[in-house]
Amino acid sequence: MNRALIVVAVAGVISMAPVAPASAGTYDTGLVSAAPGGTAGDGSSRDASFSADGKFVAFTSDADNLSDSDDNAYTNVFVRDLVNARTILVSGADGNAGSPSISADGHRVAFTTEGADTCLNEWGELAACVNVFVRDIVDGTTTLVSRASNGGPANGTSAAPAISADGQKVVFYSVAANLSDSDQDSCGTWPYEVPCTKVFVRDLAAGTTTYLTDGWATSCGPAISPDGGYAAVESGSGIARVNLQDHTQTWVSLRGDGSWIFPASCPAISRDGLRVAFAGIEHSGDITCSSPPGGCDNGDEVYVRDVRAGTTTWVSQHAPFPSYGHKPSNDPSISADGRFVAFDTANPNLTAAGAGAYVSDLTTNALTFVSQGDDPSLSADGSVVAFDAEPPGYATRNVFARERVSPTPVGADLSVTLTASTTSPAVGQNVTYTMTVTNAGPNAATGVTVGGNGPWWGSNLVSATPSQGSHDSVTGLWTVGTIPAGAGATLQAVVKTSAGTNTYYATVNTSDQPDPDSTPGNYNLAEDDQASVTITAAANCAAATTTATGDSWVGQNEPATAHGTDATLRARSKANANARTLIRFPLQAIPAGCQVSGAKLRLYSSTAATGRTLYLNRLAAPFTESSVTWNNQPAVTGTSASASSHAGWVEWNATDQVKAMYAGSNHGFRVRDASENAGTAAEQRFTSRENTTNRPELIVTFSPSP
Repeated sequence: MNRALIVVAVAGVISMAPVAPASAGTYDTGLVSAAPGGTAGDGSSRDASFSADGKFVAFTSDADNLSDSDDNAYTNVFVRDLVNARTILVSGADGNAGSPSISADGHRVAFTTEGADTCLNEWGELAACVNVFVRDIVDGTTTLVSRASNGGPANGTSAAPAISADGQKVVFYSVAANLSDSDQDSCGTWPYEVPCTKVFVRDLAAGTTTYLTDGWATSCGPAISPDGGYAAVESGSGIARVNLQDHTQTWVSLRGDGSWIFPASCPAISRDGLRVAFAGIEHSGDITCSSPPGGCDNGDEVYVRDVRAGTTTWVSQHAPFPSYGHKPSNDPSISADGRFVAFDTANPNLTAAGAGAYVSDLTTNALTFVSQGDDPSLSADGSVVAFDAEPPGYATRNVFARERVSPTPVGADLSVTLTASTTSPAVGQNVTYTMTVTNAGPNAATGVTVGGNGPWWGSNLVSATPSQGSHDSVTGLWTVGTIPAGAGATLQAVVKTSAGTNTYYATVNTSDQPDPDSTPGNYNLAEDDQASVTITAAANCAAATTTATGDSWVGQNEPATAHGTDATLRARSKANANARTLIRFPLQAIPAGCQVSGAKLRLYSSTAATGRTLYLNRLAAPFTESSVTWNNQPAVTGTSASASSHAGWVEWNATDQVKAMYAGSNHGFRVRDASENAGTAAEQRFTSRENTTNRPELIVTFSPSP
């Protein structure tokens, strides 16, 4: 934000000069609800909503002098273009408008407008029907949002819209009964029947309206994360985060111990939906309050829930001045990264500056007084705050903006690199990962820890050697400790590689000092305190060829004779003189990341009776080469493989048999003639392992595991 474009306030603003705690930011001030020529609006202005870059502010105003296009007597919604110093009329129908919410680029504004027709409001009363619209100030078009998926307008009042950063989704409350068949229409009969307040999301691109959950009618309304992935809504007097994809809900109005902060209201949500700010009633246990005259009033406080960490930060915690009762804080607004939270407070003792609007930096814990105004709205980066106030010199309430003027830089600029000794290892190969964290200063970094999603813990970890600090092999957390300015530290982790393609991350989890360009532990790869490396590990599934470690043949006509030392193996079909070959091979261990895809048994036939079918079976028990005979030969099991006899290499597809051996026991194979007991001898002779050439072979092939 160019500060010169913001600082256009008149002298009356000087009385709102900020009073800030030491090392916190301060703010320059500019008038937002400005008429042509820069004069203030002649009616009350409020409800500011900032675009992401802080160039546009949408707001509600009763003033009649802000735009030449405003020719009605109603409350209207405007957008102030801070760059070009002009105020643009957004609404303009005959009916009061309000509740503006602006898209990231400032081109689209969601708002409400009262119509001329009547419908039920949240109290079950007939009143002017309120609908939600989106105005495209570039195209000059206005779109009805509070409508059913079939295009019909809502038959009940709708309110409090929140628009996504891209301007494509709008979350809003409505008591209409015709927007969805999934919602409940009636919510009680005392003292009379009232309609249910529900939360809906309208997808402008898809033209659909979807029921999310039951809501709670307030002036604050729901919130939508800038990425459009989550909504934060009031539901049953609590705050729920709703996933806009699968509609699952997570309660966030909780203390760190899991107890309820109840009731809660006015949610605001960060870009990734991981941090939700809200206001909630403070109860005993949050605060010790001395009792001044009139007692101690418990009121709203502002909290931030970190969904991933399961922690809740009490942002509006006040100083314990016993001369005052407890005054409420409310209206939170959160920056896109969840670091800054703006809120207003009636508490005069939060700081010496007193009641007004504040900004809390959750990274540094700095609390900055902004103004004596109310209802602050932050730009996406938290650098500019819009608020409404009525300072001396102004006849009515106006909207102002203040830009943070950064104090003298403090903190530790940490950055991380992650490398691997190879990015294309074989499965099972050891890879050395090197994580390096460096500190560019200006201060030393203390309390530094580095974690992430990586293989440097668990059963595959071989070793981990940090240059300083300690490494936890169970959680993978590297506790680094202190890194002086200009220094760095490394961790080398040796890991046995698993199959597949994996991207691993290393990130700074914690640091006691603020990082000027990163937020520890937010897993944002766009920041330099996180790095990644992608490893593609291919399995080495080369085929394995082995030669026999035992073979023999047995003959029916020599039932007690062993032939384990013969140079030939025989498979013979002849009545009362059949012969069979027994043979076994070692099995290579299946390579990591592989599976058996095939197997082939090869025997070289030196003498062949052609045209015979030869069966191959798996042995069910072991044999000993020197003592196996026809009488004690082991039985076979499983299916048979077959091959045709011929001279030279005879091959059997032994895939099923070999897979069964890997799954069970490897006792070897038996080869026999498929039709034994022939009247005329048909004999195959194969060279045995005792030969120097053409020895029996088993070839096993492998392929990558799915």
